[in-house]
Amino acid sequence: MKETLLHDKQVELGAKMVDFAGWHMPVQFTSILEEHKNVRDNAGLFDVSHMGEVFVSGKDALDFLNSIVPQELSKLYDSKAIYCQLPNKNGGLIDDLIIYKLEDEKYLLIVNASRIDEDVNWIVRNSMGYDVYIDNQSHNYSLLAIQGPKAGDILKKLGYTDKQKFFTIKPATIDDMEVMISRTGYTGEDGYEILLKNKDAIKMWDLLLEKGKEFSLMPIGLGARDTLRLECASHLYGNELDENRYKEMKETYDIDYTFNKPFEDLQLPKYIVDIMLFNPPYGEYNGVRNAKKYLLMIFDRELMSVNSAIVMVLNETDMRECQS
Repeated sequence: MKETLLHDKQVELGAKMVDFAGWHMPVQFTSILEEHKNVRDNAGLFDVSHMGEVFVSGKDALDFLNSIVPQELSKLYDSKAIYCQLPNKNGGLIDDLIIYKLEDEKYLLIVNASRIDEDVNWIVRNSMGYDVYIDNQSHNYSLLAIQGPKAGDILKKLGYTDKQKFFTIKPATIDDMEVMISRTGYTGEDGYEILLKNKDAIKMWDLLLEKGKEFSLMPIGLGARDTLRLECASHLYGNELDENRYKEMKETYDIDYTFNKPFEDLQLPKYIVDIMLFNPPYGEYNGVRNAKKYLLMIFDRELMSVNSAIVMVLNETDMRECQS
């Protein structure tokens, strides 16, 4: 079983450890309820170093990434991030991920721990004919998430005073450690994620816990991470998302059509909902690049479980934006 660089630190803090996607990870330090509430009221520190980091660069990086995700990445400015999906050829999802534009012709993909190999395999297989360099650096980086209403105050104590916008990433130096700080997370709270080289992971963990004491910062396990993301209606791969979900919906609704037809030629069911047009947890609307390129996922109104997404609803007579 794999371990992050912070495994022993977490065991020392009394964490209850479990197997998660082949990683020995903390499910809780005190109780899930206490940790959940502390993130909502104060701040929590998460070790999410099991997540994957894949860099895509080269003169065709934008065109290539646009060809494998349904979002329009040309709208991203340097440092901007967007929540995306990685669909397979049948409309199922290989993974959901966040793509950061670091600079022109250079992007960072943060992918789920359980899907690193599958994602990289799919990305490489579909990169033929594009001038891109795909660099899986998951084994060289650690990732710490600090989430909650006091997260910004804690980073200020560390000397980070940048007034960073939601869903952006910035390079920074904290106590002589070179890091990248993104204002992202998956808890529904304001927060930041700190990407850094493995050699600095323990130092940063200790520093955050020390500086965060006056703000009631607590280490948080996977249990509260799951309840927090459920509360803000964010998806978890393997639960709400997987490679076969479209197939199951197609069989349930007894429909069949090809995604390769021109959009106007499709025989559309009454309700076709693209549920993936938002950046959780902030509900940032990304817009539609090209309707025929979007995965059209079939739901009826009772099955729509997202509370904060802006979705596109197509029915027999109109298309409109609505807040679900």
